[in-house]
Amino acid sequence: MKISMNMFIVAAIIAIFLIMAFLLHSFVFSIYEVTLSPVKNEIKIDDTITISANAVNGLGFRPPFRDAPFTYEIREGLGLLKIEKDESFTGSLSLKFTSPGEIKILVTPKHALKPTLFEFTVKP
Repeated sequence: MKISMNMFIVAAIIAIFLIMAFLLHSFVFSIYEVTLSPVKNEIKIDDTITISANAVNGLGFRPPFRDAPFTYEIREGLGLLKIEKDESFTGSLSLKFTSPGEIKILVTPKHALKPTLFEFTVKP
């Protein structure tokens, strides 16, 4: 009788531990959504902007120990800008605008469903 009660307690503790680990993984450490930081559309020459991806977990805050990597494609205006800092593998991209014109950049986060197209008008 005493051995079966001890086995039940051990099994219950293991089950509770597994349930807690599953809940932590699902709601705290998993990325549910990726939002991109807002940037202004009208920019002057020599301005610098940073596009950053912000990951959100199931509880509504940034998941610990996780990054929000993304890929980007400059669709229009490649010669009008200079890439200052490319940390897209962790979720950040800094651009400096060197010439006037129209620029279009498609940003595709790894953990998001659809890409975002950024359009900039660089004024002299």
